[in-house]
Amino acid sequence: MPPLVSVIMPAYNAENFLSDSINSVLAQTFSNWELIITDDGSIDNTKAVIESFCTKDVRIKYLYQENGGQGKARNLGLSTSKGKYIAFLDADDLWLPEKLEVQIKQLEENKVDLVFSDCWVFNNTISDSTHTLDAAKGIFQGDTALVFFLEKNGIPTLTVLIKADVLNTIKGFSEKRSIQNAEDYHLWLRLLINGYIFYGSELILAGYREHLHSATHTDKFAISKVVEALMDLKDKHRSHGPVINTYLKRWFKKYHYLSNNWDLVTYKDLIKRNCSYTNNSRYNFIFQMSLQVFGLKVTRKLLNRIVNG
Repeated sequence: MPPLVSVIMPAYNAENFLSDSINSVLAQTFSNWELIITDDGSIDNTKAVIESFCTKDVRIKYLYQENGGQGKARNLGLSTSKGKYIAFLDADDLWLPEKLEVQIKQLEENKVDLVFSDCWVFNNTISDSTHTLDAAKGIFQGDTALVFFLEKNGIPTLTVLIKADVLNTIKGFSEKRSIQNAEDYHLWLRLLINGYIFYGSELILAGYREHLHSATHTDKFAISKVVEALMDLKDKHRSHGPVINTYLKRWFKKYHYLSNNWDLVTYKDLIKRNCSYTNNSRYNFIFQMSLQVFGLKVTRKLLNRIVNG
């Protein structure tokens, strides 16, 4: 009997693309799966779309929660899952038909805890795609891997297959609202800190749909969530604090450069976060005084010099 794979899909106001995503699971060459879809408080026709599939295939299950973010939605799905392995697919993305079949073999043959692959980036159909997300490739383990992924999140969530017992041990995704949209990155880094082994395949096994509400269109805000995620990891994993702090500074620098249109109130918050990650509260007083005396333009230059220092 082949192992059961639990596919976890959070869905929020996903009526436009949800059917395509579900159909890409139905089209898998590997058939021993359950698809658990958590409706994260949608106010469109998401529920009706899901229930129409549930009546046709008993492997598809519908859950509902008040809007709580992707981490909470995925954890709810995980709490009811029965699979030996867990896969993730967002409600606007697609899998290629061989995705699960190939990755189960990769997971078992490479004796790793998590496998992932690259994926096409597309707007309408995968066949129109001309580029990928350029996911990482190879075996990743230990501090070297942690440094590699602190530089860049090279793991597309929609391509991940992971052992269920690993996720249970690490207690799933963070549900902190401040890091939602980076909760997947937060999880990969936690797994590496705790000694788990990843394998990134050369194959392309999925499609990431780029549209108005996707992460690539809200990059500035996703970066702010990464900053918060790294802050959380630094606080909880003190032994890895110095290396996390190095890359936290780099991510904050990138966020700072993209934050050209913040108003004064929001910029004050930006300063507080910078001072928090540098563990130097006196900077906060200096920056706040600079805002009062010299204004936003001069303060931006001062903060930029500190971030670059």
